[in-house]
Amino acid sequence: MGRLEPHLGMDGLIRVGGRLTRAALQTDQKTPILLPREDRLTEFIVQEIHATKTGHSGREYTLAALRENYRIS
Repeated sequence: MGRLEPHLGMDGLIRVGGRLTRAALQTDQKTPILLPREDRLTEFIVQEIHATKTGHSGREYTLAALRENYRIS
């Protein structure tokens, strides 16, 4: 997890940095929110993205949409 460069964001959430901090992306995409792997909230967020944002598309599409704003540790 050290290479992810975790830090506390201005919104009080744990975010990760790394090489994306210099990319031409929106701030939320440069420093995604860090989510715990084995957590009910993480499951809920994944299910919500799968159902609403990706329209029940496959695993890879759901993961790509999830990774726009979140990183699972």
